Amino acid sequence: MSSRPAAMFKNLPASRILKQIERLNLIAGTPENAFKFQPNVKSIELFLLKAPVQGPHIGLKRFWRQNLPTLQFHNPDVDFIMTRIKVEDKADLKKVPARVVISGEGESKVLNCLEKSQQQILNELVELTGATSIPIEEIPIISKPDSH
Repeated sequence: MSSRPAAMFKNLPASRILKQIERLNLIAGTPENAFKFQPNVKSIELFLLKAPVQGPHIGLKRFWRQNLPTLQFHNPDVDFIMTRIKVEDKADLKKVPARVVISGEGESKVLNCLEKSQQQILNELVELTGATSIPIEEIPIISKPDSH
């Protein structure tokens, strides 16, 4: 396991307590990245290249690191599945799917994520699932303690 922090957790305070508060607030998200899926969405499966992730797969990796924790937080009834695919040589890279499979009651939808940015993936996932933005007043925020 890498000791490098995820991109979502860069530039955090040095204090352990303040760092944890900041991490929790980042996971809770904002109305721009916090969404609630419709009740018919049962699972979201990501198919992602195992390290090193590069080129056309990078948008899905960034989505996984930065957006998935927030979506998981606001959708506890949805199963989130991560399928990592390992390739032996560079020739196999083009064969690896970068996709998200959305499974619901009796149907599945596939979101092709090759050559897409993390924001494009989030936007398309929201559209395909009919997800709704969480209002700011419903997003839990932990206040930082006064430093006296």
